[in-house]
Parts: sequence; structure tokens; C-alpha cells
Amino acid sequence: MRTTLFATLLFAVVFMTGSCQSQTQNTNAGAAAAAEKKPAPVEKIMKNVDPREFEYQIQNTPDAVVLDVRTEGEFNAGHIDGAINIDVENENFNDKIKSLDANKTYLVYCQAGVRSLKACSMMQLAGFPKIINLSDGYASWEEYHNK
Repeated sequence: MRTTLFATLLFAVVFMTGSCQSQTQNTNAGAAAAAEKKPAPVEKIMKNVDPREFEYQIQNTPDAVVLDVRTEGEFNAGHIDGAINIDVENENFNDKIKSLDANKTYLVYCQAGVRSLKACSMMQLAGFPKIINLSDGYASWEEYHNK
């Protein structure tokens, strides 16, 4: 009786161990296959910076595009040199950013920093990996340059 009980327990342990190893191997093989098919993820960077850092990025980022997301009227009243204007509040904002090169670095600003954060979020969702936001907007830029 003891021998039969011992043999049954031994069989159960061996069977369960083999079954678990088989599942682990299948799971690992599936994960490895999935990893081979997926391209490496692109690191998405969105930084909030002050005017000094924003200016440094404009001067030292070769592929930088300065994007003013204020209204056309605000843009015409004054803007950072070289900036392009796409109003984030315009219903066509998403369509307009699709025409931009998503591989470039975008330096984004509005008047106070709120609309530019909205624009940055929308751009990230659209696949733009490199975005730098002027934290307190054009108002802080002007204050920094009028010291």
C-alpha cells in the first residue's frame, strides 16, 4: 500500500513539473517571437522649460521647429523669430500638424503655457516624439528678453 501511494505521488509530482515547464517554455517562446516582430519603441520626450532653456534649444537643436500655437492675431502682434503659427484652438489643428515632419524637434509655446501643453499632448498622441514646451509661454519669453 505504501509503495502504491508513493508511486502515485511521485507520478503526480513528475507530471505536474513537466506540465509547468512546458507552459513556461511556450510562454517564453511566444514572448520571444512577439519581441522579434515588434520594432524598438521610439522614446517620446516632452519637456517643460524656462525661456533661457527654450532659447538654448532654439540655438542648439539642428532640426528644431518653433511652433506658436496662439491665434493668428496674437502671432501677428509679436512672436519668436522663425516661429510658424498653427492655432491649437482651430478645429483643423490635428489636420495641420499631420503635415509636419514628426521626426523633428518641436519647440512649442502659447501666451501663458496652457494652450501649448494642450498642443503638446495632441502632438504626442499624433506620434511626435520630441516636444519642448515653453512653460510660462510668450509672456515669460518677453519678460526674459526685456530684463
